[in-house]
Amino acid sequence: MPFFKVRNKKILLITNFKVMFSSFKRTENFIKLKRAEAFLRIAYTKSLVYFTGRDPYERIASFYRNKFQ
Repeated sequence: MPFFKVRNKKILLITNFKVMFSSFKRTENFIKLKRAEAFLRIAYTKSLVYFTGRDPYERIASFYRNKFQ
């Protein structure tokens, strides 16, 4: 799981490679963190942590279109 820090704020974003990874990586306001650094920030700072995920209904529809149409 990739971890990103929001520049100049105590906010961490956790995502996966299929959900907005490329957008976060290209935006200069987000800084990619290594896993160990992200875990330390979560454990020792009072950072807000957000997790991005895909809409489960859209995932099912996408699976159906990909496999059965």
